[in-house]
Amino acid sequence: HLEGPYFADSQRGAQDPRYLKTPDPEHYNRILDACKNIRRMTVAPELPGAEEFVRQASKLCTVSVAHTDSDYDHARDAFDAGATHLTHLFNAMPGIHHRNPGVIPAAVENPQFCRNLSVFPWFRGNFLLLFFVKWAIMGAVEFFGSVVASRCQSQAKRST
Repeated sequence: HLEGPYFADSQRGAQDPRYLKTPDPEHYNRILDACKNIRRMTVAPELPGAEEFVRQASKLCTVSVAHTDSDYDHARDAFDAGATHLTHLFNAMPGIHHRNPGVIPAAVENPQFCRNLSVFPWFRGNFLLLFFVKWAIMGAVEFFGSVVASRCQSQAKRST
C-alpha cells in the first residue's frame, strides 16, 4: 500500500508536508512503472489531477480514498473513475453531514464500490466506534439502498 504522497495537507497525519504532491502523470507513472508490486495507492480526490490519476492507477492497482477533505462531488467523481477502497474509515476524512455528505456516502452509493466493498477502518482507542463500522459495512447498502438500486438500474439501462 503506497499511502501518499497525494494527501490533503490538512489531513496528512504524520506525513512530512514537504513530501506531499498533487497527482501528476509524470510522477505517478514513474512510480507505477518502477514498482510493479504496488497493490494499493491512496489519493485525496479533491486534489488537481486526482480523477485522471484514479482512472490510470485503477487499471494497475486498487485506488483508495483517504487523507482527504473532499466534498461529496469530488469523492463521487473518484469512485466513478475507479476508486474502490477507503482507508482509515471515518478518520483522515470529513465526517458525514446532512449538508455536505462527504466521502463515505459517495463511496457507499457507488455500485462498483459496493460490489468490491473494501474498507480499512482505523481502530485505535476510542477513535472509531464499532457501531460506525457495522453501519458502514453491513448497514450502508440497506441505508442507501434506494440510491444504489437507482444508480444500478441507470447503469444497466445504459449498458443494454
